[in-house]
Amino acid sequence: MKFFELNELHGADLGLPKTVSELGEVSMKAASEIIGIGSYVPSRKITNQDVLAMLEEQSRPYLDQDTWHKLHKKAEKTLIKTGNKYRYWCEADEY
Repeated sequence: MKFFELNELHGADLGLPKTVSELGEVSMKAASEIIGIGSYVPSRKITNQDVLAMLEEQSRPYLDQDTWHKLHKKAEKTLIKTGNKYRYWCEADEY
């Protein structure tokens, strides 16, 4: 099996249409209809500090002081980078 370099195929006549006008008339019709839209915002609003507090609560018992500080610093930077001041989380009964 021969593998072709891209420059070998450029301009080669492969029998395929090269432009849209060469495709001819397109006889396929598509139809769709938007019948509604919606949105929902969960009731629980948390801040970046809330996220960091949850991270500490769930991670701190398993990490030494130095590792915890590194994790906290990295998580804080990531939360700031996202630009979100608040996040909305669903409570168990909101799923």
